[in-house]
Amino acid sequence: MSRREEPRREDQDQRLEEYFMKYHTMVIRNVYQRMKDYYAAEDICQETFIRLANHLDEVPPEKVKAWLICVSDNLALDILRKHKSKEAALERMQDEVRRKQGTEPDNVVERLEEFRETGMALKELKDIRPNWYEVIRMSCLEDMDTRAIGKALGVRPMLVSKWKERGRRWLRDAYRKKKEDG
Repeated sequence: MSRREEPRREDQDQRLEEYFMKYHTMVIRNVYQRMKDYYAAEDICQETFIRLANHLDEVPPEKVKAWLICVSDNLALDILRKHKSKEAALERMQDEVRRKQGTEPDNVVERLEEFRETGMALKELKDIRPNWYEVIRMSCLEDMDTRAIGKALGVRPMLVSKWKERGRRWLRDAYRKKKEDG
């Protein structure tokens, strides 16, 4: 890194930190109003500021606040849309169960029940260990590799690997326990 780039990088880091200190509460409140989920609001806030860091030179200082609101709104809406598509998938599975009642209900009902149990285990993981949940979500749903997840979350890839391993183990154990209890 050249001597010119170093002060510029420090200036960008300082500006980003100032924006974070000034606006992070506003971003979290904005997202929470839409989603009613504090952990999701924190995650979206973090993603919003990561994106700001990537576009810091492009966003004029007087428009940073509006940019943060716009980006955080869009991220929240994307998550809400994904949630609705999951609900629609569940409804389609329920419709499939109704259609196949006479032919093979046990198999379809079992698949639907597994889908519900997996969803409950994932929600429980999200509530208990949001970092593990986020790593698994990014890995499985967004098909991101460990290095990309680490960069997005601002942590080392080794920590991402540990969280992924622990999260998968926790989910496997929770799923087995729900199967045994059910």
